[in-house]
Amino acid sequence: MPSTLISSHSPNNMIHILEFTPKEGEADVPITVRLHFNHSSSENVYLRLVVGSTPMPTRVRELPDVVYGRWQLYATAPASTLEKVLLSVEALNKHSQVIDKATFGEFSYWISHSPSNYS
Repeated sequence: MPSTLISSHSPNNMIHILEFTPKEGEADVPITVRLHFNHSSSENVYLRLVVGSTPMPTRVRELPDVVYGRWQLYATAPASTLEKVLLSVEALNKHSQVIDKATFGEFSYWISHSPSNYS
């Protein structure tokens, strides 16, 4: 499935979302986000993907030989009763306080239809 190219900046310009994939799927589908991260302080900052209002456990990988947009996030879509949810990336400090956030797109859940009941 091709990635969706975007350009979305956070209010403090720490996070610049460049692309994500997929735009739709079922619960537990892996979601990948590529971004540029600009942080000049010596304090550690942590990134996580938020699907709807749910912060997800997120794996962060640095892409080799990439100057701009060298960070890639991996998480899975949680179960949801909604058809569409917003996607965001949050930057957190060592106290787990959100210091910046970029909302960048929507994820659409596939509606699964239960099989008919046969008598």
